[in-house]
Amino acid sequence: KDVFKKEINCDSFSEIKEKKLFNEMRNFFDLWANRDSNIDIGSVIIFVPSEKAGKNLYKKIFKFYSSDNSTNICPLNLTIRRNEKTDDFYNRLFGQMLIAENERPKDAKTLFLLPVDATGTLSQEEKTLLKSRLPLAFMEKLSRVFITTIKNEFLFELQDLNVIFDTGVAEVEYFDPIQSVNHIHEELLPLPFMKEHRQMLGLFSKGIYYQFNLTGHERPNSL
Repeated sequence: KDVFKKEINCDSFSEIKEKKLFNEMRNFFDLWANRDSNIDIGSVIIFVPSEKAGKNLYKKIFKFYSSDNSTNICPLNLTIRRNEKTDDFYNRLFGQMLIAENERPKDAKTLFLLPVDATGTLSQEEKTLLKSRLPLAFMEKLSRVFITTIKNEFLFELQDLNVIFDTGVAEVEYFDPIQSVNHIHEELLPLPFMKEHRQMLGLFSKGIYYQFNLTGHERPNSL
């Protein structure tokens, strides 16, 4: 498999989630926007520890690439509706992309992003989107950016998956019999999970896998 691997060492869980992850995403999207990467523009999966972390990242993408900062990288704020067919959704998306293109200089090289919050419980329409092929009209122009957790990873079947950002962190719930309450802790994702994620890449084209590590801590072999 033609998959490149980049490891990013961090000092804390919060540094992974709140700083390093988005910095690496931003740097890579810049390469795509400038057409300066040997990785073809395709879909991206970002593994985050929790639904809350995923929603925060989703909002952060739109906040950072605001109207003043979106000439070269433009996220499109569109979600699939209940009972909407996938083809109809992509038609709406194409219309929104054309409007955004017309608002930019003719010589602008714009990378369009479709951020998708794929954490939590998904509708049937959203699940279908995770297995859909990107229409040819979007090729080399748009990247679907799926934000998800390990709970939903089995739902993905993406032929154009070229990039994975893997925080390598999971939220694990523990029951405290003394206090009779559940506690949630962040833990490093075991090595077999990381290996499975990496193997999702390179099936159809070159891929790159970003792995975030916690300095001074070894990954376990199981949860």
